[in-house]
Amino acid sequence: MGGFVVNKSLGCIDLSNIEPVQARAARAMLAWSQDELADRVGVLRRVISDFEKGKSLPHQETMDSMYRVFVEAGVSFTRSSGMLGVNITETANFTNWLHSISPRK
Repeated sequence: MGGFVVNKSLGCIDLSNIEPVQARAARAMLAWSQDELADRVGVLRRVISDFEKGKSLPHQETMDSMYRVFVEAGVSFTRSSGMLGVNITETANFTNWLHSISPRK
């Protein structure tokens, strides 16, 4: 189930259909590797890599799952007037930064 935005001039836009550049930006904001995103989504890393490179479009179920994973991590996506956006909550940004500098066990 993707998120939807209703705009009178554009109609209903399915935000779960994020663009490759948005996925790369969201992953970078969260300091996640392609492997980590793939694990969270439940797909092979190659699926994420090929999508981010624009080589292939994953199944809608995978796109919905990727969208859900990002949103649950504090990311929001925007699309308006030909502009794409990615935002992250300050809490999510801090939490992921803290995780990235913590010593690994």
